[in-house]
Amino acid sequence: MMMVFGGLVVVILAVVIWQWINHNANAGLEQKEKRKSVPQAARDILDIRFAKGEISRDEYMAYLEDIEDDKRYWQG
Repeated sequence: MMMVFGGLVVVILAVVIWQWINHNANAGLEQKEKRKSVPQAARDILDIRFAKGEISRDEYMAYLEDIEDDKRYWQG
């Protein structure tokens, strides 16, 4: 009788642990998908492009000035 009870406890623990691991993995994927769907601010995109070397310093400064001008325009 004790062997049956002990086996049942082991099975229940295994299922609980499996569910916990599965839940954490899915939560991580959901967070990653959420970050992908959130649009980035223009300044963030500009900083990333400059850091990757996609644009030169002169282009970066010109785009940054445009962003700041737009910000001032929309703020009134």
